[in-house]
Amino acid sequence: MNAIGYNYEYGNTLVPRDIETAVYWYCRAIERGNPRAMNNLGLLFAAGEGAARDLSEAHSLWRQAAEAGHSNSMVNLGLSLLENGQKSRIAWLRRAAELGSGAAQAQLARMGIHGVWPHPFDDATRMTLEPDEPPAGHSRYCRPLVS
Repeated sequence: MNAIGYNYEYGNTLVPRDIETAVYWYCRAIERGNPRAMNNLGLLFAAGEGAARDLSEAHSLWRQAAEAGHSNSMVNLGLSLLENGQKSRIAWLRRAAELGSGAAQAQLARMGIHGVWPHPFDDATRMTLEPDEPPAGHSRYCRPLVS
């Protein structure tokens, strides 16, 4: 479902770009606990695409995905909190760096924070198996779309 949403978000030779349909599919995936969908929908809310810009909702989605171990969400949450001067930003960036996020490692280095991090990987290209029954995610925007 996340992949379907992603295809509609960007469009391709098989489906046209359609943000509303992308949001619908991300919401379906979030209902089933997919952290990638939480991250992707969070990015849309942060940018104000597919719905009004809602940084609070983006943070909620990124936090849910980050707590499920999704390193890109940790980075997105950390960077967003960094822009808003919140203290918890560094903790999320450290967690992502410890998982091998090159983006988090680079950001921490720019902040003068160094550590012994694992070799960085590109999380966007890394596919991981989802747990059989991950806890459901939630977004106040998704309820009316998928109920």
